[in-house]
Amino acid sequence: MLEMGLGRLRDLDTAAEAQVTLTAVTGSRWSCGGIAWSYEGGTLSTDAELTIWGIDTTASTNVMFSVDINDDGAGFIIPAEPFKFPPGMTIIFELASGGAAVVGKLNVLGTKLL
Repeated sequence: MLEMGLGRLRDLDTAAEAQVTLTAVTGSRWSCGGIAWSYEGGTLSTDAELTIWGIDTTASTNVMFSVDINDDGAGFIIPAEPFKFPPGMTIIFELASGGAAVVGKLNVLGTKLL
């Protein structure tokens, strides 16, 4: 993972998912100002999606957000107010594989520990 200012970037190899993980910190919670992604290089799979997972202190995994991605190229989500996640949770942002010969990039923007 390459940290870029307050954002985090993960460049994915072809036919693999990309993940950015914000590791839990006791007594604190993560927030992020947006998410940006892109796919290029081949025919986009029908399974392309962006998912945010939360893992709590009992190791229970919850889908917190999920959206299908139907077009190659760039896309983004910039909420009116930053996403704020529950205290003590590890947050995983996952960009699903775009398919054979497709390269994707995932950027988590404006991450802060509150």
